[in-house]
Amino acid sequence: MKSLRKISKRLEDLQKAAVSAELAPLPSASTQGTGAAPARHNWKPLEKGLEEELADAGNEETQKLRERQREMIDALDMSK
Repeated sequence: MKSLRKISKRLEDLQKAAVSAELAPLPSASTQGTGAAPARHNWKPLEKGLEEELADAGNEETQKLRERQREMIDALDMSK
């Protein structure tokens, strides 16, 4: 059992090392505060905030739902 745990732990460590090697390194703390982004990261500010974007998406879905409900109501036979 001990040898299986050691082998398993070693394989897990190798896998973690391989994954971390594939990931891009995070920018250092010294470049975060200066406003100078690394050349490969061209960060652009969002046009809308997250709350505004979610509200707009919610309003669009609500409008679509109301249109479908209106179509269903209009399709009902009201001649009775």
